[in-house]
Amino acid sequence: MAVKLPVALQLYTVREDTSKDFVGTLKEVSKIGYHGVELAGLGTYTAKELRKVLDDLNLRAISAHVPLENMEKDLQKEIDDAKTLGLDYIVVPYLQEDRRKAAEDYIKLAEQLDIISEKCTENDLQLCYHNHDFEFQKFNDKYALNILFENIPEEKLKWEIDTFWVKYAGLNPVDYLRNYGSKIPIVHLKDMIKDEKPVFAEVGEGIMDMENIIETSNDIGAKWLVVEQDICKRPALESARISFENIKKWVVV
Repeated sequence: MAVKLPVALQLYTVREDTSKDFVGTLKEVSKIGYHGVELAGLGTYTAKELRKVLDDLNLRAISAHVPLENMEKDLQKEIDDAKTLGLDYIVVPYLQEDRRKAAEDYIKLAEQLDIISEKCTENDLQLCYHNHDFEFQKFNDKYALNILFENIPEEKLKWEIDTFWVKYAGLNPVDYLRNYGSKIPIVHLKDMIKDEKPVFAEVGEGIMDMENIIETSNDIGAKWLVVEQDICKRPALESARISFENIKKWVVV
């Protein structure tokens, strides 16, 4: 049975298109049928300008990937932009290599995100963390991801689980969805073609157990499904369309 969850597109997927024509790309995303977008920068637009474009297209900006370095430089600006855009979430998208060499780095990160989260909470924003595969490196027999989450209260830092990278690390995304449950408001959907080295594919075109991932996402109370494809062999908007059409097998859109 199909579940009812809203589906957004992470605009990093179509970054080459947005760099040439941000508004035109958003129009195409809206035509495909996506309910919302997750931002990866604002292009040449102010938050106010982009909010009007999105409202006119009936697209909801649900969250934004904001580099940790940007938050460190000017957190208030990032929060102000998020509020203008009507976001629910600010997401730490990536951890630079020099900041993840030891367990102590993740403990330090948790302490830093605790402080950032306080400011987000004051402004009705939820701070989230987006994983890759390196968070499943072990320190003292414990995954880095666990070290991070064990050192910050659940309400301070939620998890935007990237199911591809969990699978890439050799683990089962469904198990993590079940185990972390209410900590996961946003689920990144991306598929995988298993070759000598796994590569990205449109949702429903690879080996990922999308039906189970989506059903479990619904069961745990996730708020959004987000399609992301880091690298597309087809034109990116075509890949975004294929993913959305395939998702209709499991989601009432």
